[in-house]
Amino acid sequence: VWQGGKTVGLSGRTLTLDNYSIDGRYFFTPALSAAVAYTFTDGRFDAGKQSARPKWNQVVLQGDYAFTKRTDVYVEGAYKRVNGGNGITAFNASTYSLAPSATNTQVVVSAGLRHRF
Repeated sequence: VWQGGKTVGLSGRTLTLDNYSIDGRYFFTPALSAAVAYTFTDGRFDAGKQSARPKWNQVVLQGDYAFTKRTDVYVEGAYKRVNGGNGITAFNASTYSLAPSATNTQVVVSAGLRHRF
């Protein structure tokens, strides 16, 4: 899957992001499944004298067990790495709505019990 976007008008700056992703899920039983996803983001940032070509790589693994059709438990982990940010803090690794990492990598692990109403 490819998704692209370009934002112009950021006070004379231009930011372009192109996303490429692939994912899949395998059901071991009707209740137990595992999923994996990979996303590559190719970025271009130009602001006159300051520019960067950040590239993000993210891998997500998830396991899910359904107790019923409406209730399941899951555990997932995500790893993100960004290169080419040229020290611009906005291009540090950041996953979901969490605070950005102080470095170019970030690992997130979560677990939960979900009930659909």
